[in-house]
Amino acid sequence: THVTESDVEVWSKQWGGKCFFNKGTNKSKGEAVLVSRHFEGNVELIFSQERLLVVSVQCEKFKFIIVNVYAPNASSEKMAFFSNLNEILSDYRDSEVILLGDFNCVINNDVDIISGQPHKNIEVKALNDAVKSLGLHDAWRSEHGEEKEFTWNRFNPFIARRLDYIFVSTELLTDCTACDHVIVPNSDHKAVVLELCDSAFVRGPGYWRFNNSVLRNQHFVQQMNQMLSNFANANKETDTNCIDKWEMCKIDIREFCIQYGKKLSCQKRNKLIELQSELKEVEK
Repeated sequence: THVTESDVEVWSKQWGGKCFFNKGTNKSKGEAVLVSRHFEGNVELIFSQERLLVVSVQCEKFKFIIVNVYAPNASSEKMAFFSNLNEILSDYRDSEVILLGDFNCVINNDVDIISGQPHKNIEVKALNDAVKSLGLHDAWRSEHGEEKEFTWNRFNPFIARRLDYIFVSTELLTDCTACDHVIVPNSDHKAVVLELCDSAFVRGPGYWRFNNSVLRNQHFVQQMNQMLSNFANANKETDTNCIDKWEMCKIDIREFCIQYGKKLSCQKRNKLIELQSELKEVEK
């Protein structure tokens, strides 16, 4: 949908990290690249035009460009778009590339269509030619083999196809640790999620900050009150001065909050996995 200046300002503020937009029209063509505020690297916009958004990414291990595309629906426009991709990206042939987005076309009529008419062979060939000329690989297919799954569907009649892809350079493919389709609420498309192993080293614990949202959790408040009461009772008769007792108490508070936060995060992750599993079963 069309993105206004007001939308950009509001979404950027809500997101908290860098945001890059193609504003599109009042019906379609809108694109965005959102960068987590926790990302330890540099992301810059290097090219933008209708249906195409290109950013450079540089971090500790990787240096590559992300090419976000939104291909047209009309056959003639689609083929011209795929043909122009190679020409547009020719200036970045020395860079590792992640090409992703809604291509409105399958890469293979045999394995990427669950239901519905096949795409025209000339369209499929144009997409394949573009991908091959750029030296890219289908990240999801590389991991899932000949498995059949769709990323877009509609009903009456039921049509289901894999239209959303992430294509990566050969060098980056070796660093891909996972690529999956994830159900997105209120959308007829799934998300395609790619994970890259960004470091061979295991990071140590980061800087801890208290998440004050748990203060709205009644169970947390009760457990904290109990912990403080236990600490007070255990140290009531000791000769330790008040300042030292307070420092000891803060250590216990910090440890309690860390463990409670880990437990909550684990519960949320398990619930998310459970719901995603149920959704996949319903979908099948």
